[in-house]
Amino acid sequence: NSPTSTFNRLVVLILFVVYSTYNSSVHLRSLGSVLHYSNYDDIETIRERDGGKEEIQNNEDDEDVESTFLNSNDNFVNQTRNEIINVDDEEDKENIEKKDIGENENTVDIATIEVEMSSNNSTLQSDIIQIVHNPNEKSITISYKNLLSTMNANNETTTARQCLNPIIRGRLSGPALSIIQWTPYYANTTNKKELGPVVDKMFGRYSVPLPGKYYIEIIGIMCNHRFHIPNDDFRNQCLIHPSHHRLTADGAYIDVGADDDVGNNIDVDLDEADIVPMPGHWKWNPAKEQNDYNDKGQEQRSPLSLSQEPLYTRYQPPFCRGDENKTLPHCADKMDLTRYEAYEFEFDPELKSMIETSLASSSLSPITRRSQPLSSSTATDRGNTTETVMANTTVCLVGFSHSRHMRDSMRQVVYYQNPTIQIDWGKARFPDELHNIEYFNNMHKKLEGDNNCTHVLIGLGQWAASKPLLFDRYERDIEEAMRVAVRARDEIGFALFFRSIHYNPMGDVYSSCPPQDWRYPPVIDGYNVIIKSLCEQYNIPFLDTNAMFGPMWDSGNDWCHPNMQVGLPEAFYLLGKMMMSNTSNM
Repeated sequence: NSPTSTFNRLVVLILFVVYSTYNSSVHLRSLGSVLHYSNYDDIETIRERDGGKEEIQNNEDDEDVESTFLNSNDNFVNQTRNEIINVDDEEDKENIEKKDIGENENTVDIATIEVEMSSNNSTLQSDIIQIVHNPNEKSITISYKNLLSTMNANNETTTARQCLNPIIRGRLSGPALSIIQWTPYYANTTNKKELGPVVDKMFGRYSVPLPGKYYIEIIGIMCNHRFHIPNDDFRNQCLIHPSHHRLTADGAYIDVGADDDVGNNIDVDLDEADIVPMPGHWKWNPAKEQNDYNDKGQEQRSPLSLSQEPLYTRYQPPFCRGDENKTLPHCADKMDLTRYEAYEFEFDPELKSMIETSLASSSLSPITRRSQPLSSSTATDRGNTTETVMANTTVCLVGFSHSRHMRDSMRQVVYYQNPTIQIDWGKARFPDELHNIEYFNNMHKKLEGDNNCTHVLIGLGQWAASKPLLFDRYERDIEEAMRVAVRARDEIGFALFFRSIHYNPMGDVYSSCPPQDWRYPPVIDGYNVIIKSLCEQYNIPFLDTNAMFGPMWDSGNDWCHPNMQVGLPEAFYLLGKMMMSNTSNM
């Protein structure tokens, strides 16, 4: 117990604390790498490329990279740093580390199962570390490589990532179909503003009504989109070509277990307003009958003899147009429609019953209108006096060819549900054709007797996207169309609705570079966001059918219009929602 012995022990203790702090710092840096890379070979590659652990501490660019690691969306690594620094016991420290890298029994990571990835070596595919399925949460997570930046000889920033802000789509196919709804999580890149948003992870949720084996296909749509930039001209942005857009391996699948909430998943990471209730599901029915024709051209029915196979995205390769080319080997399997035949839409039983009841009782519909037209009202009494009358129910669809096809589908629905309901069609290609109230007046004049429009459903976007109208122009035009339509509604008395714009299958004009047509999912999604937002502003019901349309989005046989397999359930749903507005505020 001499003073010298006490001093020596104190020196040893100080050295141990310094050594432990250094080791904790080194471990933390390695842990940051583990969060973004799937194996230790990748970690060693990072260390070698960045000059080792010590150089990372002294290099300004690499300090920015470390900041990116430490400032992830959930501040996960910062929390780990604080916990490690503040614990005194090595055993506690080890437990914390295990908890944060997924070794603790309470972490979500323990339930994840890796999804097999494609080996096509596309640019986007090479940016992905792994794709994992969490059966407990009914979720899919895509982890991208971290943003590691260097300066080239020209003092320009280069990155290990090439697809910084990609757009993807995903679909499950098996006992049922489901589109995967994605939410991006962005890396902290405040020190690299010139790069724009950088996606760190994509978190997807799915909803299926039945357990079982589900094939999973995730495709890349765009490598680096700029739709976040106001007024950006997207006309020269190319899609990832469908010949190499698949990110999951051929035959990749997930197992969905049987539990009570298998069909009732809600994506808690989406805004409540963005959650579209599912009116039903597309279910695989191998006993379903298919259309067939004999040698005299007469339709007959024969049972399907299909085994359950992956429902991969259908697309039109180059030089596959025309009847003489569509049967060529490199065209036929990519364009084949038989893959969809065994699926049919099954409505939620309660919703189906409500729609059938509503349709059966809607031979007449109330019209609430101003007792004096706007043109004859004075400034003092304008809009103050209204009257409600009952009229023969007539649904008027405003749009062009998609509305024409919808008219045909709705006429089939009402033929069986309530033949007294009339369906008509008002032609319009672009939103600015509705900028004059005379459009609505003329639409009434062409109808006979008392069959004026009681319900008007507007869907304008296909021609706008084919031109295309950029988002700022489309928003201005559709807003003015809404203002005029609201004025016509108040004067004439019809119930007014807007609907979502349909997706188009991946035809060759969309996948060419640059595109020759822009009716592909990101543009249609952008238009629908605009319509929905403006409908909320003007208190107009927005009827969104993409929850039922989405899983079959690529099934249109002419690469443009939905076929009857999709069109009939959509027509039934839209008619039901409009008729239910007769007795409710929706």
